[in-house]
Amino acid sequence: MEGDKAAVPVLTNCFVSPFGNRARIALRHKGVEYEEKLENLAAKSPLLLSSNPVHGQGPRPHRRRQARACYVDTKMPECAVRVWRSPTDVAAVEEGKKDMVAALKTLEDELGAKPYFAGNALGYVDVALVPFAPWFLTYERLGGFSVAAKCPALAVWAARCVRENECVAKSLPEPEHVFPVRLRHEEDARPRLEAVCSRASCKCSQ
Repeated sequence: MEGDKAAVPVLTNCFVSPFGNRARIALRHKGVEYEEKLENLAAKSPLLLSSNPVHGQGPRPHRRRQARACYVDTKMPECAVRVWRSPTDVAAVEEGKKDMVAALKTLEDELGAKPYFAGNALGYVDVALVPFAPWFLTYERLGGFSVAAKCPALAVWAARCVRENECVAKSLPEPEHVFPVRLRHEEDARPRLEAVCSRASCKCSQ
């Protein structure tokens, strides 16, 4: 009967949000049907605020005891913001890049020679980190470095997550679609972002 059906969970998300896409992966991995409502994270609609009144952001899982997952949630956004929110201070950008590479290397060391952080299959830390992989191209363009060159094993891991896991492949945006979003949302850094966009020959202004 209609009244006996369990409520379908609703995911409020922005298609480039690492945190929302993490939830996408987890739901698909578990085979849970869900409804998705796409949101403009900058606008902070009443629905978004009521869903997460503390952060006013897409979903974030509770910080469990897994130290590596907590490290991902703390370091990745922190380093990224330092890279793209410094339109004129080159030193700040360089420091942000240095810290970003250091964070990625720390994660690569934790991965070691394993195919996944969890071992032979996708696990909790993999799901926590892989939604940031579509942002690697944006980090590279703004920071002037290559993830594949600095952290080759991590780049291979990210590609493996997409190639071997349908729940990941269907949940993440194309890297080229992430950069224009960053361009639109960072008005203060727009001149520098547009210069990077021009050098990269991407279509952010379209």
